[in-house]
Amino acid sequence: MNLKPSRIGANKNGGFDIVTEDCFEYVSYKAKFKKDKISKKDIVEEIQQVNSIELNCYKYVFISKSGFSCVSVDNVELRTLDQLFK
Repeated sequence: MNLKPSRIGANKNGGFDIVTEDCFEYVSYKAKFKKDKISKKDIVEEIQQVNSIELNCYKYVFISKSGFSCVSVDNVELRTLDQLFK
C-alpha cells in the first residue's frame, strides 16, 4: 500500500495528527503521549473535529502511550506504543 502524508500537525497537548491518503480515501492517525488513558469521549470528539473540516476519512487510528479507558470504538483502531513496536 502506498501511503503519502497529506497533513501532519503537532499539538501542544502531547500529541500529533497525521492524515494519509491511500487508494480508498483518507486515514486519520492521532497519537497521544500523555499519562492519562484516552477515553471514548476523547475519540468521539477528535473524530467530530476531523469531520468538521470536511476531511473524508474512512478510517481512524488512535495511538496512545498510556492505553485506552474503553475496549473498542466502532470503525476505530486502538493501538498502544507497545503494539506498534512488536
